[in-house]
Amino acid sequence: MLVLRMLRGTLPNRGRDYNGLSHEPAGGMEEKGNRGVLQARDEEPAAPQQKAADSIAGIDHDHTLRKGEMSMNIKTTAFLFVIGIAVIMIAGADPSPAFAEQSGSISRHEALESRVQVLEDREEIRQLLMDYGRFLDQRDFGAFSGLFAKTEGEWIGGMGRAKGSQAIRELMESTIGKDTSIMQSCHLFTNETIHINGDQATALTKWIFVVPGESNRPQLVFLGHYEDSMIRENGRWRFLRRVVRADIPTDNQIKTK
Repeated sequence: MLVLRMLRGTLPNRGRDYNGLSHEPAGGMEEKGNRGVLQARDEEPAAPQQKAADSIAGIDHDHTLRKGEMSMNIKTTAFLFVIGIAVIMIAGADPSPAFAEQSGSISRHEALESRVQVLEDREEIRQLLMDYGRFLDQRDFGAFSGLFAKTEGEWIGGMGRAKGSQAIRELMESTIGKDTSIMQSCHLFTNETIHINGDQATALTKWIFVVPGESNRPQLVFLGHYEDSMIRENGRWRFLRRVVRADIPTDNQIKTK
């Protein structure tokens, strides 16, 4: 609005409506025509004799013409000045509100993506914990060892320790064996606590080891917990280090038997 007011103050009012039609009355048109005739007469070049007479009378036609040109130049300069001010005001408009709104939208979007990523990671880690027990009970130590980081994955428990997926597979096959017909055992997991930090995570999970008892009824043998460190490897969560602890009976009680 400020720019329009400034332009209105500089440009002549031609009295046109929204359709571009003139509002000038007929009399105004006639007067305008008369002014045009008078102006044309004023602008006619003076004859040499008239110039000489005017010179004696002290009338300078060249000065008058220069004065008119200067007046026109001043009006043109003023108009261009107003246009320049308007351009500067538009170009210098403060973009910070729009930028702040856009930045806020981006921040909210990134925060939402981060929260969704944590939920997806947590669910994948839970699946990793479940797959551990499932492959262990099935004696599928090829798939079991694939749950660990290929070179840095480490398993530590009552049967020993091994580092690297291939070494872990060999330890399980040499101690537990691959014969599924010997004993049907079952690992149950509960009370998992998972903490995620980017591409690394930690977890604490309770485990229960159950075997067939008298009359083929389930019999609880051990109660313990896992202490886990995990890492995202090639886009998938893997065990970086799993320590198996026995709570009832304790590790020391098991070793002394």
